[in-house]
Amino acid sequence: MKNLLLTPKLGEIYKNYIKSKTCIICGKMGVDPHHLEARGMGGKNKTSWKDYTCVPLHHRYHVELDNIGIERFVEKYRVRLEPVEKNILLGHAFKYFREFILTEG
Repeated sequence: MKNLLLTPKLGEIYKNYIKSKTCIICGKMGVDPHHLEARGMGGKNKTSWKDYTCVPLHHRYHVELDNIGIERFVEKYRVRLEPVEKNILLGHAFKYFREFILTEG
């Protein structure tokens, strides 16, 4: 049975949801989805469970995190990324399934 969460459409919907959020560091719009679990060379059109480990970071902070590493980034900004990622995922899941139930019911 194919995993519904790994369909390209839902992966793209989730990444767009992340892009609609504000940066967790500066609060500005215009964010990049930063994957807490590195995607590797999977390709842009391949959906992976790692797409659901994103946090919204303004491009400046996304580049900084990639350059200095997660441990130094977390220490510098005093932010815990995993709880943020889980809360965003739960919020999206609730919104998505609520819309699904309302349109299907």
